[in-house]
Amino acid sequence: MCSRRHWSQIGMNAPFISRAKLISEMETSTNEEITYHLERSFTAGDSNYDAQIRYGRQLFLSGDIIGSKKLFDSLKNVRVPAEVRNRLLYPLPEQFRARS
Repeated sequence: MCSRRHWSQIGMNAPFISRAKLISEMETSTNEEITYHLERSFTAGDSNYDAQIRYGRQLFLSGDIIGSKKLFDSLKNVRVPAEVRNRLLYPLPEQFRARS
């Protein structure tokens, strides 16, 4: 059986990010369901930064501030162009306070 790292390298995690994007737009989806798919949409250390950012955001929305901070800390030294790094991604429609 192949390792998870191998599967992500050949794109096997793509269905998870696609599903997460789809269900996050649905009113009936739960935080747990979205988190489940986002968590499986990347492998730690891979270059699927979009999935990792979405997962960190979802952790924050779910009240897992420590998990969210840990994930974003792991991304802070990733080399991306300044216009990408400084762009507002996935804003919330209203002011939000994470659940504790």
